[in-house]
Amino acid sequence: MNKMKVSLYKFIGFLFLMVLTHTSFAQAVDREIQIGDSMVIGECKPGAKNFTGIDLLTKTRWAPGSTKYNPASGIAYYDWFFNDSDFDTQRLPCSYSGKKFVIADIRQFNDKAGKLQTVFIGRFDNDKQIFFIMIDIAAPLGEVLFF
Repeated sequence: MNKMKVSLYKFIGFLFLMVLTHTSFAQAVDREIQIGDSMVIGECKPGAKNFTGIDLLTKTRWAPGSTKYNPASGIAYYDWFFNDSDFDTQRLPCSYSGKKFVIADIRQFNDKAGKLQTVFIGRFDNDKQIFFIMIDIAAPLGEVLFF
């Protein structure tokens, strides 16, 4: 009888361990990200002053009669911001952690090595500044969060 009691406890312990292990290694859920979705700037690496995979671009000049864009759909946003204008670029400072933004555009470019990179263009409420998010770098580091 004593031997059966010990086996029962071992079995219950084994079941508990299996449930705990299963919940600890739950797989990430894939979801479709699209223009207009909201995201949040995550945290910088400890001790860092700036994010690794996010640049802040500030538009400094608009050309007269420049391209118009549709704020709801994001159509022509990239052309509106980059064509016929000037802008300053810097790495995004860590002080932006926790700020919510909207995905204004999603683009793909070849880097210097020819590897395809996905870039999210994020914006706040103002049209003067955008985030250039190299998603393949920023997402694994927790620099951007989806919700």
